[in-house]
Amino acid sequence: MFSEIFPDPTMMFRFKIDVQRLQNEVIDFSDIDHWGLNNTHRMPPIAQLGTQQLPIDAKLAWNEQGLFLQIDMEVSDGYPVELSQRSHSVELMVNTRYNRKILRENAFCASFSFFRTPFFRRTRYVDPKSGAHRMLAHVKSPRPHQDQTEDPNQAAIIGWARARDSGLTSWVRISPQAMHEFRPDEFPDIGLYFRSTISHFDDPTASRKPHQESSMVHHQKISDRDIPSLYTHCRLIEPAPNKEPRS
Repeated sequence: MFSEIFPDPTMMFRFKIDVQRLQNEVIDFSDIDHWGLNNTHRMPPIAQLGTQQLPIDAKLAWNEQGLFLQIDMEVSDGYPVELSQRSHSVELMVNTRYNRKILRENAFCASFSFFRTPFFRRTRYVDPKSGAHRMLAHVKSPRPHQDQTEDPNQAAIIGWARARDSGLTSWVRISPQAMHEFRPDEFPDIGLYFRSTISHFDDPTASRKPHQESSMVHHQKISDRDIPSLYTHCRLIEPAPNKEPRS
């Protein structure tokens, strides 16, 4: 039973977007500049909630190799955009069988987190080709564990982060093996939620500065429980014919 403060989630407004297939096969998952995400994969801008949240410019694509997400986030806290002074995280939740009537996590739901900080040795690795920092990758559910695979092309999940002039870009790939029965040809409707956060530290012993956070806000928590039916409804589609991808 839901109170007046938390109405029945089946009656709430939802977002639905089309997600186009990634037309190329990714050969090297460490070569983020050649993953192939472009403007045809851009997610529609959605207003952010909360005073500390910033707009996200996100691209999402899929193919037989899984889901690919790129997040561009502006930084405006007055500190230099340097990963040597930044901690950054991305959280992502996927439901491979989107159903607006499902009010609790089930076997088709999985959640992942990616994290890097300059004070962890394992997040100091920088790819020599792209200059991106590799993030620690964790499967939070259904079976919590950390993916410690060193070879990016063998990892079930992988995340990268790279600073730019005015912000930070992160890349995430979730393999089909990391999701339960990811079969887009048969079940093209999935649920998705992600959140990206950035924090600044003066030094390892300093208190954390108020972090900047940006997210797809159409994920909502009711009584502190994740409601998969409130994830964004994503339909995995083929590219429109006779249209060249825009760069």
